[in-house]
Amino acid sequence: WHLNEGSGVSTADGSGNSNTGYLSGPNILLNPGFETATGGVPDSWTTVIGAGTSANVDATTKYEGAQSMKLVFDGVNAYYGRQQAVTVTAGAQYVLRGWLKNSMTDAQKRLQCDVFGGTLDSPGIQLMATGDWTYAAETVTIPADTTSVNIRCFADGTPAGSAWVDGLSFTKVSNAAAWTTAGK
Repeated sequence: WHLNEGSGVSTADGSGNSNTGYLSGPNILLNPGFETATGGVPDSWTTVIGAGTSANVDATTKYEGAQSMKLVFDGVNAYYGRQQAVTVTAGAQYVLRGWLKNSMTDAQKRLQCDVFGGTLDSPGIQLMATGDWTYAAETVTIPADTTSVNIRCFADGTPAGSAWVDGLSFTKVSNAAAWTTAGK
């Protein structure tokens, strides 16, 4: 566990920092920076419902590391992207955060990554307009009786153009006020 400075809520300066701290566990996503792939498909990420053009790794446009995930949309299909299933603790809070870049040309232009499972369909971290790499984060509470969720990265509403995702993180959190340092 490590102490993060921030509430998990994106702020005007994009840092996500606030006066509220929380303890954050390790990133439970596998291949969160899309650094490994088989045949261009990022390892540990499966196709979300839909039939867009592609959702593969890209070594040219990336925020960090050697690759990002590039989503290419054909303007015809209603929904496309990739997802990863993760095990969670019912009732616990988690923070989803990452970097998004959008160059879609359709009217909606909404790229998002969200938490989906059980009765949970979070608003997600989103980039609603064409723009360079933008940090976004959200905190979600896992519903009772939910032990697995999908982290989904996609666009819907007949998207057209390209978008990228990089440096994703999904971590379990606890209140910093409950944290104590042994021997101090």
